Amino acid sequence: MKGFLIIVAAIAVLPGALSATAAPLREMPDNPLLVRVKAQCVQPRKSYNRDILVNACKQCRAVTVYRQKRGGGFPIKREFRVPARGKIQLSFRGPGKVRVIADAPCDVPDVVDQYEIKDCAKIAKRKDGSPVLVNACPVCRGVVLEKVAANGHKERGTYTVAARTALPIPLRGAARLQIVTEIPCKR
Repeated sequence: MKGFLIIVAAIAVLPGALSATAAPLREMPDNPLLVRVKAQCVQPRKSYNRDILVNACKQCRAVTVYRQKRGGGFPIKREFRVPARGKIQLSFRGPGKVRVIADAPCDVPDVVDQYEIKDCAKIAKRKDGSPVLVNACPVCRGVVLEKVAANGHKERGTYTVAARTALPIPLRGAARLQIVTEIPCKR
């Protein structure tokens, strides 16, 4: 019995003695290829049988998601923006597996294009008195124009005006023309 206790005591002391005499572990070398993997901020979850994305970080995240339905076929690839410490519900229906393939911070808002702020479209009159819609900017513009008749009836029309051109506008009984809004054309 005495011999058994000595063996147990030796086994209990042995790991402490070995660690005291062992050389400390070497630090990882500063190799740029050996980078520790950081946990993703956005994780897919199930909530009430629907897929959601949950962001655990303190900043907005741009996430790319693959969704594979059962039975094969091509996966669906979608991109989402998940707010800081927030969650969004995905539009996928039915059974399937969601996988996050890219997780990055949201982009900084782009500098506002100077042509998006400036009022490019104007209503002008020709020498004969007929109205024209003039685009003075070097980019195409989409314009919503409102025509108001003498009896108060309003009618809206959408026009696309090429860069630095004038587009004749038929009055068709309108007493007044007014630009409601304008946007740059899709590139």
